[in-house]
Parts: sequence; C-alpha cells; structure tokens
Amino acid sequence: MVTTLATGLCGGENGALAAKGAVLQAKEKLGRARVDLSIVYSSSEYDYQEVVDAVREATGNAPLI
Repeated sequence: MVTTLATGLCGGENGALAAKGAVLQAKEKLGRARVDLSIVYSSSEYDYQEVVDAVREATGNAPLI
C-alpha cells in the first residue's frame, strides 16, 4: 500500500472559506484518492470551529488532527 500526501494553502478573511479552499487544493493534487486523514494548521485569527466544520464537510468527515 502506498501513502500519498497532498497539501493546500489558502488565506483570506473567512476561516471557513480558507479551509475549504485549502482542502480543495489538496484534493485536486490527490486526484481520485479519498481523504483518509486531515492535518490542519490554522491561524488564530480564524474561528476554529468554523475551520473544523469546513474541513470535515470538504473531506467527507475524514479523521482530523
């Protein structure tokens, strides 16, 4: 089994939109591979719950660190 890693980076005023943008970038790099785990680094300027909710939604509720 091969482990594949992809990253995404996005910023802006809205944490949920930034999180979604970063996930979409990473998923595009993964191609058809499903997301099995998300590791998120977020600015303290964002509402963490909004970021977490956006990442969970965009990854199909993959485990999140």
